[in-house]
Amino acid sequence: MTRSAAFLSILLLICWLSTARGQEPDKRTIKLLDDVIKEYGLVGMTCCVIKDGKIVALGSAGVRKFGTDKPITVDDKIHLGSCTKAMTATLAAQLIEEKKLTWETKLLDVFPKLKDEINEAFHNVTLTDLLTHQSGVVKNNVGGWPQNKPIRALRYELIKKSLKPLPENKVGEFFYSNLGYITAGAMLEKISNRSWEDLIQERLFEPLDMKSAGFGPPGLKLFNSKSAKRRNESKKIDQPWGHIKNMDGEWQPIRFDNPPILGPAGTVHCSIKDWAKFVSLHVSWVKRKPELLNRESLKRLQAGQSNEGNAYGWFSMPRRWGKGNVLNHNGSNTFWMANVWASPKVDFAVMTVTNCCSDDVTKPIDVVATAMIDRFLR
Repeated sequence: MTRSAAFLSILLLICWLSTARGQEPDKRTIKLLDDVIKEYGLVGMTCCVIKDGKIVALGSAGVRKFGTDKPITVDDKIHLGSCTKAMTATLAAQLIEEKKLTWETKLLDVFPKLKDEINEAFHNVTLTDLLTHQSGVVKNNVGGWPQNKPIRALRYELIKKSLKPLPENKVGEFFYSNLGYITAGAMLEKISNRSWEDLIQERLFEPLDMKSAGFGPPGLKLFNSKSAKRRNESKKIDQPWGHIKNMDGEWQPIRFDNPPILGPAGTVHCSIKDWAKFVSLHVSWVKRKPELLNRESLKRLQAGQSNEGNAYGWFSMPRRWGKGNVLNHNGSNTFWMANVWASPKVDFAVMTVTNCCSDDVTKPIDVVATAMIDRFLR
């Protein structure tokens, strides 16, 4: 870490330590979550609200694993799914501020050898196209996931294979794509000569003091799936498990995630308090001096690019409670569901996560978010 980065990390740490005494769970939030869990039959939930750079509400309820009595806590690690995308876009903005690339840098500018490998329709696709879901790239990938290579090589192979066919979606129009974010992540890797995992660790997790942040299923180290060590690790309840419903409609605990190759699109986990540190960066720029990025970069990241409201790792939409456009995103690896609503104009955000996923979990998450918005802004 450079001297300036280390100094910034210390300043951020002091700032957050100064409010640490206010980071204890509060009874009102705990009761809300407990009531919602009981009403909607969820496994566990956690919620954090920040306003003016401080945590003003925090709580958790329910259990880490269905069928056990191990309570989920506010210090437990939660899976963010696609809420990781705002982090990848933030990394891009940092490298752009350092003039290592631009928003209009093309895929072929970074990977010229792909010219003869991918469909001509993708030759002019830019970093902005990829980060705002306007690249024409398919949602995930074509064929299976590449294996048995270093992670950067795997991402390059995935791009080469998946961008060969004629795009099914028109370049320049909105179409949500995880592959687009994997492709953008690979561009950042090539420009910096660092893996996306190293970049996000060095440029976001460390400066923001996100000590709990990592990748994949919370609490499960990514050992070889055939090893006895992996099997023993998978039985622990030291962190929350994800859940899906089985054929009988009951929650089935599971510790699994998408392949690591998908990282830039959605494999980060951390505590909800550490996630709040990242979200605070994105709501700070109107009323406070932002860290890590300048105001113009943050404004760009949060600006909707079409009627769909697609921004860079966010969706932007008007809400009266936010005094203008607010930011929103959901994240799920199909076993968890994370959600964030954030308003830079009022320096406010509410983050809600449940360690289970089905078609029915968005409603209880909305109930919690709405209750918190009513409590602090209405």
